[in-house]
Amino acid sequence: MTLAIGSILQNRYRIVKLIGQGGFGAVYRGWDLSLEQPVAVKENFGSDAESQRQFEREAKLLAGLRHPNLPRVGDHFVVPGQGQYLVMDFVEGKSLTTLLSERGGPLDEAEVLPWMRQVCEALDYLHTRTPPIIHRDVKPDNIIVAPDGRPMLVDFGISKVYDPGKGTTIGAKAVTPGYSPPEQYGRGRTDARSDVYALGATLYTLLTGQTPPDGPDLSSGADVLTPPRQVNPAVSAATSAAVVAAMAPTISRRLENAVGFGRLLTAESTPLPLPPIMTLRTPAAAPSLARDPTIRLWIVATVLVAVIALSIWFFWAFRTLGSDDNKAAGTNGASSVTEVVFGGLNATSEATATLTPMATATRPPTPTPETQAGDIRTVVRGDVEVEQVFVPAGSFMMGSEDGSSDEQPVHEVTLDAFWIDRTEVTNAQFAGCVAAGACRPPGNTSSYTRDQYYGNDAFADYPVIYVSWNDAGDFCAWAGGRLPSEAEWQVAARGPESRVYPWGNDAPSCKLLNFGGCVGDTSEVGSYPDGASWVGALDMAGNVWEWVNDWYDSGYYGQSPDANPPGPASGEYRVLRGGAWSNVVNLVRSSYRSSSQPVFRGVSIGFRCAQE
Repeated sequence: MTLAIGSILQNRYRIVKLIGQGGFGAVYRGWDLSLEQPVAVKENFGSDAESQRQFEREAKLLAGLRHPNLPRVGDHFVVPGQGQYLVMDFVEGKSLTTLLSERGGPLDEAEVLPWMRQVCEALDYLHTRTPPIIHRDVKPDNIIVAPDGRPMLVDFGISKVYDPGKGTTIGAKAVTPGYSPPEQYGRGRTDARSDVYALGATLYTLLTGQTPPDGPDLSSGADVLTPPRQVNPAVSAATSAAVVAAMAPTISRRLENAVGFGRLLTAESTPLPLPPIMTLRTPAAAPSLARDPTIRLWIVATVLVAVIALSIWFFWAFRTLGSDDNKAAGTNGASSVTEVVFGGLNATSEATATLTPMATATRPPTPTPETQAGDIRTVVRGDVEVEQVFVPAGSFMMGSEDGSSDEQPVHEVTLDAFWIDRTEVTNAQFAGCVAAGACRPPGNTSSYTRDQYYGNDAFADYPVIYVSWNDAGDFCAWAGGRLPSEAEWQVAARGPESRVYPWGNDAPSCKLLNFGGCVGDTSEVGSYPDGASWVGALDMAGNVWEWVNDWYDSGYYGQSPDANPPGPASGEYRVLRGGAWSNVVNLVRSSYRSSSQPVFRGVSIGFRCAQE
């Protein structure tokens, strides 16, 4: 039943306003009389014994969720004979539906994609819980853009814990036409890919201003999905293809997870500034072979042959795939959804756009045979010049016998040459990425309060903090690079001599690094030149922890490949290296390994970038 305005639940929550109501429940704005703050109260109408048991079980699971793009569930209870209730953070802001209505047309891709990538992170967080949690109601109404610019995925219901044997547990079977996938209409089992479909449909609406066809109509061939770019030519080829891949009607042909969808929605799809301009300080860059007319003609001819070959391959591959789908569905090519997915796009542009890395106008200068360890080049990021040091190819010993068990066994690793930032990424550098729309401002994980140093000119050259692994990856991609692997970070820090610390084996002191009470906070990058590593990289011990690309696995060293180890294929935590301003001696050793969830943002966590 609908709660009366002004009524009080549990002697604590006053009902202030009805926000929305459906066949299975309602959502209210409430007021927490104890904490004196607004809350959202979600009411589920089910009151039978089985429903209540299931509610208690799943509400406890939801109450343990902590993610910057999800509201917290603070309380849950059952009023016998009346309903079940979840009490959550009340998210101020506007829903994507409201924003669409206010704009009177499609939203700009550059504005939308950062939101979608964050929602992908939130969904991945839900899907990787134990057991996995499936939202099952992702749509524009349920994504609210908060005043600080964060998209919040709201409206958690109950009965969304995934059971592989049943598809989902018993509960509400509500669907939202245009956003719910075919399997949610009782035609199959729902799983994480069902949320991917719904998010793809949400992005479709944001970019086109149109609600996509109903899932069952796409599945039966009664309707077709027109790629977003054909509806709105301003949509990039890469994003259009990503949406179509997310909305594949057949679940087995759909993008497998939210992480994969988020990766396709890269900064490449948005009109960002040109990539950094790079100049090699010593030695001078090698002359360009492309200036020779004969070689230039040969290069052009080679590229044309490659393009033609790829075009033919894509044409026949996708045509064959479409034919197989037609046979399975019993439809002709005109109504085949798979034909629409590929046949409606330019196979050499939209389809391939999802496979290529971030577009760059010029590649970094290729190191010449004369390039030596520690040579420096300058990278321009936005308006900030950044130094990178060269780490040559070679072998070194990874790990330590003197550390924790996850640093063992010591094993030989061979790496290709690469460049790495000489210092940690600064507030000034990160501000350029934020201004370009490729990064969001740094903020605290729990409250997303702004870092007091970021945006303050006095701290422009201090390391950026309160950045997650995902934020760091976004920045490095915008900068034309990537996060270093754990092996790359370690060799840049300790070198082929396997130093205990970047400067050598001498004990740490406040002259060599910022750690253990030397300063009591972060310090300006590059403040400790005496603590430089063998290639001249600075602050690789102390100041702030640094994200690297690898997933963390305590036993990975025992199975690590000998050459260019990429780290484990998956995991729950990402590796952190180097120690921070507050840490003791043991934690600033170059072989020490720490880790944290990739969404975590902390007062002592930063990063630096690497490039091939």
